[in-house]
Amino acid sequence: MDPSDVRSAILPDSTAKGKGWPNPLSNAPSPDDDSTDQQRRIHEMKIPSWAAQVLKQMVSDVSHHNLLTLGIASIQGVAVASFEKEDADRLLFFRQQRKECHIFECFLPLPALSSPAREQRSRTSKTELDGSNAWKSRLRGVADPLLLWNNSDYLTDFSTHFAFIINPNGQRQPGDGMAFFLSPFPSNSSSYPNSGGCGLGLFSAMVCQSSTDSISSQPVPIVAVEFDTYPNPALDDPSTPHVGIDVGSARSVEYKIWDADGGDDKWQGDAWVSYDSGTHNLSVVLALRSNVSRTTNYSLSYIVDLREVLISSEVAVGFSASTGINNETHTLLSWDLSSTLVKHPPVRRRKSKTGLIVGMVTGVGTLLLLLLLGFVFLWSRKKRANIVRDQHQLLDDGLETQGRPNGFSYEELAAASRNFSEDVKLGEGGFGSVYKGRLERFNLDVAIKRFAKESSKQGKKEYFSELNVISRLGHRNLVKLVGWCQEQQELLLVYEFLPNGSLDSWLYSAQNHLRWPERYKIALDLASAMLYLQHEWEQCVLHRDVKPSNIMLDSAFNAKLGDFGLARLIDHDLSWKTTVNAGTLGYMAPEYLDSGKASKESDVYSFGVVALEIACARRPSTGKLVERAWEFYAKGKVVEAADEKLNGEFDEEQMERVLVVGLWCAHPDFNLRPSMKQAINVLNGQAALPNLPPC
Repeated sequence: MDPSDVRSAILPDSTAKGKGWPNPLSNAPSPDDDSTDQQRRIHEMKIPSWAAQVLKQMVSDVSHHNLLTLGIASIQGVAVASFEKEDADRLLFFRQQRKECHIFECFLPLPALSSPAREQRSRTSKTELDGSNAWKSRLRGVADPLLLWNNSDYLTDFSTHFAFIINPNGQRQPGDGMAFFLSPFPSNSSSYPNSGGCGLGLFSAMVCQSSTDSISSQPVPIVAVEFDTYPNPALDDPSTPHVGIDVGSARSVEYKIWDADGGDDKWQGDAWVSYDSGTHNLSVVLALRSNVSRTTNYSLSYIVDLREVLISSEVAVGFSASTGINNETHTLLSWDLSSTLVKHPPVRRRKSKTGLIVGMVTGVGTLLLLLLLGFVFLWSRKKRANIVRDQHQLLDDGLETQGRPNGFSYEELAAASRNFSEDVKLGEGGFGSVYKGRLERFNLDVAIKRFAKESSKQGKKEYFSELNVISRLGHRNLVKLVGWCQEQQELLLVYEFLPNGSLDSWLYSAQNHLRWPERYKIALDLASAMLYLQHEWEQCVLHRDVKPSNIMLDSAFNAKLGDFGLARLIDHDLSWKTTVNAGTLGYMAPEYLDSGKASKESDVYSFGVVALEIACARRPSTGKLVERAWEFYAKGKVVEAADEKLNGEFDEEQMERVLVVGLWCAHPDFNLRPSMKQAINVLNGQAALPNLPPC
């Protein structure tokens, strides 16, 4: 059948020449509408029964799925029509800002929150990935691609959190599952049309028929985290539901089984997936509730260079779900995604008024022009001298001018913070205060660190040290420096705003409660930041003040280490640097207190104390944190040192790893402490727990 006949059946008035097909959603809300509910609205249109018969005829030979998706070109975008074979007299339209739409590639639009530092996308509405019909598969994702690497071959870090429900609908053996996936953009699952069942809508279901099937050996440019509920022996699946990492095929390279209590219970989960471009570590943390009274946590990771698997620098990101002979319902409750690489819109330039100025100064104004030029010459000469003097002063104070972030005027930062109003103050310390601000030209919320005018020489030294160090670093688990200001005797630093505040405000607040999955991920994030500072950057960075109040949390509870005012740089082949003692008691290593020699080992000690704090929620200064943990370890009951407020709702293996690594790093003998590489391998479960010598 001619596709034009189908278009005529659906859109009989499609007669515009040279302008594409008229948009059936001409009365639909604009994607630019401020109402996100309107952006996500599904539009229905009844069609004549004869047109439904035409469409039914087109898919009469399609037996592997019950869903057909048609892309209809239009001036304003693409209208995507989806219908069930059992209900072919109704079309569902989704408004798209795309120029093409393939089968299984019709993505629901998500609101984008962009910033110079990161790209964040979030969705909180309920989305049914598929129904309960057999042999069905469907994809959902973001309308715009994720930038995986840029022209400089810089690989992105990304993290995502989503909540979902898998409902077995009362079946003892449901199937097949759902997955979070990345694939080259635009995604085109039509290359494997038989993707229902064990294919999860991503891979060919032919692999389920034989473990030696030729298709199973052909890698597919897809990386996925699967939540598989049906055992497929051909894929070496375990006999119970599991969470797994798929790289290039439906056969998981790593997996963890989860407890299945029976078909009467829904599985409600929270999952965190993150990728570290430095270590190429793809990590997954899953908190699964099979009933109201119990939550179980699972974690797994796999080392993979996404560039080698996904090929394309722009990738589609989303979710896939499928059913087979047995069925179940998959529901996405919420989703947020953040990455470190974004595309910036071009900066608008002001219109030039040169022509107007030239016209005004011609003729009789020649003499005035000469006088003006003379004045400008003298003024610019004086200004250049002042700039040189200021730059020399910055260099004298230890600030390197190359690669530093943007400079802001004092007026702009004052306006952003409502003239540093008490109403927007986030905190206060010995250096000064921190205020929340809004930079309208970037559409960005920021935290403005304002050093007190009466700051001592040490305070100014910390300002320049922090600016010099943090402006040169770049890692997803470090607080991003947006800019700085030094004028009108003011010293200010501008950071990305992290809405969940500091770690200590969650560990010790009566109003806030931090669950174990978030705590475990925070420990991994902090370890990743420390690994970068000590081993992965061009020099070794000694932070010297690692503590919970300097660990900030974003909206998805990704941890970021900040406050580099005491940081020092050393070469990798040097073991320590002699400094004046600085830091916070309780987090300072014994040898650092005695000798004033800051080292990698002294920062590892601080990390160990924080790891114990994350697990126990006790302060080192008042709660005898380290001593108490050692007592439980000596009895062979280290897990009993865990925070009582968790009520035992944690993964015991993860808790043991965090506690043992914390004690290992905080060992009083610096020669017995691990490197951060060793510590993170144990935390990830990639290395066995050490047998710690007594302290």
